[in-house]
Parts: sequence; structure tokens; C-alpha cells
Amino acid sequence: MAEYITATGDLAFLNSSVPFYPKGSYSLPPGAKGLSVLDHIRAAFFHLRDQVGLGEHGLIRVRQGDWDDGICLLDPNPIAVDFTFAYGESIPNSQMALYTLPLLADIIAPFDTDLSGEMKLFASNLVRCDFRAILLIEMTKHSNR
Repeated sequence: MAEYITATGDLAFLNSSVPFYPKGSYSLPPGAKGLSVLDHIRAAFFHLRDQVGLGEHGLIRVRQGDWDDGICLLDPNPIAVDFTFAYGESIPNSQMALYTLPLLADIIAPFDTDLSGEMKLFASNLVRCDFRAILLIEMTKHSNR
């Protein structure tokens, strides 16, 4: 979204009306106030922040999958799947959010300053996370098993 609007300058796109899934649904997801693209951005961010959330290391949680949706099924043991769902964190998703949220926050600021601020705050919490240190700690834990 941020790259499309940056490349095209098409800010009017934020006001385009697009139904939510499932089509014909009468309820709006949390954060949405209507059917605009900006409402979809609100709903997606609220889902990321409030449903997916951050794990113990401050990274975005994996839940049912990250950029590699099969990550939860690498070990098909139901205990491993449940453990990944409950405790897994995604470095790639965290890095993508760290890059895209501030860009999108700047674009939408004139339209929704509160949402823009919330997106920047969420991203700033990711900035404080030391990805390299976490990876080294986790690799050390698993190599000692």
C-alpha cells in the first residue's frame, strides 16, 4: 500500500470503497469505520496489533504462519504446531512491519493522525528489538539440546 501510493501519488485511492471479506458481510472488523481502503488499513493494523501481537522477545508473533505459511507445519507433531502458534515469533514479519508501518503512517497522517501515531508507536517497539541478539540466543538454546 505504502509503495503503491508513494509510486503513484494516488491518495484518492484511500477513499475507494472495497467490501470486506466475506462479501456481503454486515459487520465491520475491529478498527474499521466504513468500507474505504483506509478502513482496510485500520482493520489490518488493529488485527496485527491486537490479535497477532508481539511475543516475549518483542517480535511479531507467528500465530498460523508468517511469510512462509508452512512454518507452523515444519514439525507436524501437534505439540510442535501448538507451541509455534502460542510462542513462535517471526523475524521476517517483524522486519517487514518495521519497514512498511512508518512509511504508511506518514502517508495516512493527514487522514487519520491517531492511526498514524499508533502505527509509528508499534514500529518503534520493534526498533528496540535486537534481532541479531535474539537469533543468537535462540540458536544457542537449540544447539544445546
